[in-house]
Amino acid sequence: MSTEREANLKEQANQLDQEWSNHAPEEIVSYFLEHFAGRIALASSLGQEDQVLTDMIAKIDPHTPIFTLDTGRLFPES
Repeated sequence: MSTEREANLKEQANQLDQEWSNHAPEEIVSYFLEHFAGRIALASSLGQEDQVLTDMIAKIDPHTPIFTLDTGRLFPES
């Protein structure tokens, strides 16, 4: 990746951080599920943080695709 592209991506990330830093996680997830409807999915390795996101997504838009990643380190609960 070019240095200019990296700088642009970092700037975009900083702008998103500033714009969304004072919003609740559910608001953020809801916005992006709506804004990118049909083009967004959750990649889950079944870790704790993924389960929180899975719960949020299921409550906000249960039609959002969620797929699992086989990391080779699945916990017995999964």
